[in-house]
Amino acid sequence: MGTFTDKNGWENNYLQSSLVALFALLVIWATSLIFSEFVRRRDELDRSEGRYPTAPVAGRTSGTSETSELLPGGARQSARNEVVYRAEKTTNAARDAVLMLLVALTVTEIGYGATAATAVLTWIFFGLSLLWILSLLLTDLIWAPVGIEIITFPVIVAILALAFRSASLPPSYTKPIPPPIPPPIPPPSPSPVRPTVT
Repeated sequence: MGTFTDKNGWENNYLQSSLVALFALLVIWATSLIFSEFVRRRDELDRSEGRYPTAPVAGRTSGTSETSELLPGGARQSARNEVVYRAEKTTNAARDAVLMLLVALTVTEIGYGATAATAVLTWIFFGLSLLWILSLLLTDLIWAPVGIEIITFPVIVAILALAFRSASLPPSYTKPIPPPIPPPIPPPSPSPVRPTVT
């Protein structure tokens, strides 16, 4: 893998670690996007083929929830709608996590560069984002994603705050990368000696 340097030209391995976390979140977002699209298309296909009847039952006008319980396939329809809803929420949460981390790392690099604290907070944010996404996908409890969000957002603010720290170089930086050595200049070729005629 290539060498990662910051704007001062110093080798910075913490930048590489932070970008790996961003790439992993990007993969999770892409996967959830594909899953969400698959579930949505499957739901539209089932509706177009008439697997989910939508006509109200005679004598019932109080709402769709009671109607769907009496219709054949109604329970499956509401479960399918719940899966589509959760898949869309999961995709939105993954997108938001990618964008938040991308902005935080961009501001960090425009500022004073990544440090060990930035890398650690980036991976903490990655873990919390993964929990946030799974809580939206697997549970229907309001307090689970909200609680994780309350913890996640200060982590992103801390990563952004590290971009404006003191400009002194931390010990995490290694020696500066030397400039490339130019190729040697060949010596000038001697001019040809003309024979003198006597």
